[in-house]
Amino acid sequence: MNNLIIKYGLYSFIILPVAMLISFGIFNHNNYFVQEVIGYSSMVVASLIAMVGVQNYKKEYLNNSISYWQAVKISLMILIIPSVLFGIFDVIYLIFIDPEFMNNYYNYYVEQMKLSMSAADFEKSLKDLESQKEMFANPFMSFLVMGFTMFLVGTIISLIFSFFIKTNK
Repeated sequence: MNNLIIKYGLYSFIILPVAMLISFGIFNHNNYFVQEVIGYSSMVVASLIAMVGVQNYKKEYLNNSISYWQAVKISLMILIIPSVLFGIFDVIYLIFIDPEFMNNYYNYYVEQMKLSMSAADFEKSLKDLESQKEMFANPFMSFLVMGFTMFLVGTIISLIFSFFIKTNK
């Protein structure tokens, strides 16, 4: 059981940094919207890989019979692995691979806000953005936010797809 959970957890994780690095290589930090779409899409794909792990667990260990809550539990155990590893990868990325990412991302959104908001709304939103920038400057917070985001996306996918994987008795 543990080997299967670790195996699919690692498969699930591999999707995340590969998609991130490919999107950064292709779009060269010029289109953060597209990178966000690719990022969230990779989280969905990683979560679906976890569901394949649940399906294989069902076949290997449960004689093709699994309840809804068993499927959810197993998928969440698998999803802990990519969530923690992606949080760690994000911190490594921000500190060592692209230390200017947060400044570039911040500047991009400031420019987007200037183009789309009134002066009063811009000032209010800028204050909110400043506090977020400070929060994400803390590597632990960055780890938590990225890890939790992956786990949240995975949990939603798990709750939905476990319904289709379960075996009616």
